[in-house]
Amino acid sequence: MSARDAAAAALERGRAFVAARGGALERARAEALRAPERVPALVALLEGRLPGEAETLPGAALEVLAALDDARALEVPLAERVCRALAAAQEEDGSWALAPGDPPAERLVATGMLAGHLARSRFGRPEGLERAADFLGAHFSPERVKGGEAWGALAAYAHCFANVSHEASDGILQWCGRELERGYRSRLFDAVRAARVLALCDAGAIPGARLDAGGLALAVVAEQQADGGWLEASDPGPAARVAHTLLALSVLARGR
Repeated sequence: MSARDAAAAALERGRAFVAARGGALERARAEALRAPERVPALVALLEGRLPGEAETLPGAALEVLAALDDARALEVPLAERVCRALAAAQEEDGSWALAPGDPPAERLVATGMLAGHLARSRFGRPEGLERAADFLGAHFSPERVKGGEAWGALAAYAHCFANVSHEASDGILQWCGRELERGYRSRLFDAVRAARVLALCDAGAIPGARLDAGGLALAVVAEQQADGGWLEASDPGPAARVAHTLLALSVLARGR
C-alpha cells in the first residue's frame, strides 16, 4: 500500500472512530476534513455555537477558527464576524485571554493560537496581528517552549511567527524547531503533536527541526490504534481520544 493510500485508509478509520464516539461538532469536523462538500454543514453548526454575545468570547472564537482553519474555510462570513469580534476583544497589550483572569502562560498560548488563525484569514487585521506578535515576542524565552508540558506554548509561538511577519520570527522559529525535534525524538510528545505544529505553520518543515511533514505523516498513521482512534498518552479518556484523533485527521487531511 502506498503512503497516500495508507493515509486515506487511516482517515477513513479515524472518521469512523469519531462518528461512533464524538459529539455533533466533532463528527462535523471529521466529515469536513474527509469531504469538502460537508464544510457548509460544519459552518452551520459552528454558527449555532455562537449565539449573540458569545461570539465575542475569545475562547469560543478560538474553537470556531480552529475548526474553520482545519476545514480550509477561513474565508466564510462566519470567520469575518469572529475576526471582527476578536479585534474588539484584544487587550491593550496585544494579548487575548480565553477567560477573565487567565494567568500569563495561558494568555500566551491563546494569543499565539488566535494570531496564527487570524493571519491565515484575509479578515485578520495587520495592526492587531503586529500587536499580538509584539506581546508574544516581549514574553518569549527558550524555557517557554522546552519540555513535553510546553507543547501548547511551542505550538502557539510557531503558529504565530510562521504566519505573522515580525522581526522576532526567525529567532523564535529556530527555537521552536529545535524543541520540536527534541521533544519528538525523546518522545515527550508523539507524531500527532509534532505533525500538528507543522500543519499550524502550513509548512513541510520549520527552521531548526530535521523533521518533515511527509515522514511525520507516516509516523502518525503508524500510531493509529486498532479501533481507528489515536491515543493521548497523558489522558486516555474518551473525550481526549476523540480530540487527539481530530488532530491526527487534520494532519493527514492537509497532506492529501
